[in-house]
Amino acid sequence: MVVRRVENSSEEQLPTDESGYEIPAAIVYQRSALWFRIALQQGSAWIARDDPNTFLSYPELLNDRLSYLRKGWDGRLWDTPGASATKPLPPRWTSYADDNIPLEFLGVRLVGGARWIHVRVETNSCGESLDGVTPVEGWLPAYRSSGQTSAWFHSRGC
Repeated sequence: MVVRRVENSSEEQLPTDESGYEIPAAIVYQRSALWFRIALQQGSAWIARDDPNTFLSYPELLNDRLSYLRKGWDGRLWDTPGASATKPLPPRWTSYADDNIPLEFLGVRLVGGARWIHVRVETNSCGESLDGVTPVEGWLPAYRSSGQTSAWFHSRGC
């Protein structure tokens, strides 16, 4: 997908994530009625949609999918969304931070304008196991400080 900027007619690739098998989807940061703020290579922009029913809402779209924490997870979970302190995790979990880590999506909550997702970080997915850890449940911000989603799903299955 390509977008063209109005001010100088320059073109750039639109950042996307796969929402289904070979189905690219714009990354949406914010929604207001028929308007959606989407990610660009540098910054973001607002677009209008005629039919908002075709919009898949993150993080709710993680429900009932093969979801995972994205590579680069900082190893932090919170007992409650928006709390100032994180819950202690066994150190072995951080050794998996450079991998996509399987999770079960349990819910979402809005706290102070920020979305938090309730997850159970799992040890098994698609026949592969993570050694030396046990499942752990907690909350994490839906978005990282970079703006990237904290979790996603395998759109093509195992």
